[in-house]
Amino acid sequence: MEEKTFSLLADFCGVTKQLNKPFCDGKYTYASDGKVIVRFPGGEITEILVCSPGISKLRFEQSGELVPLPELPKETKAICDICGGQGKVTICPECDGDGNIYYSTNNHEYEWNCKECDSAGYIPGDEEVCPECKGIGKVITNFKKSININGHKLQLGYLRKLSKLPGIKIVAHPVEYQHYFKFDGGDGILMGMR
Repeated sequence: MEEKTFSLLADFCGVTKQLNKPFCDGKYTYASDGKVIVRFPGGEITEILVCSPGISKLRFEQSGELVPLPELPKETKAICDICGGQGKVTICPECDGDGNIYYSTNNHEYEWNCKECDSAGYIPGDEEVCPECKGIGKVITNFKKSININGHKLQLGYLRKLSKLPGIKIVAHPVEYQHYFKFDGGDGILMGMR
């Protein structure tokens, strides 16, 4: 079960340095890319991960009926922008994998998007597998297209990710644009579109 759980979590990790690995709070193991977060009850898996304080402030709650996902349209693919189709990347030397550049002047701190890597934290290279395309070199082009579930817009790409979870059901009506979902072995939150 642990390897299968780790594999599921990897699909939901982000590309930035802070979100490119699963993390835990001692009770649950999480994975997130900033738009969707999944969690599994703790156990052995949480003992080998770095804990992230404050994760317990998220509201994992069901405020309505859980419904199955609708049938989703087919995906289309194009060359990955982050690795340039190579499937391999190097941590951006400009931002050190953070995706942002920080500097201070006159007692003020500033944060800018890294232009070298377009805030991805990575550039084409040969050090590690590209976290965006998972080493394939291609990404889904209609990822950002939205579809409606009970009158609420949700991004197609995230629904495709959720559809891979066993027994997935999503709440019909969100709380503050947060769509709670449940699947066999865990649950999560998907941010809706405004």
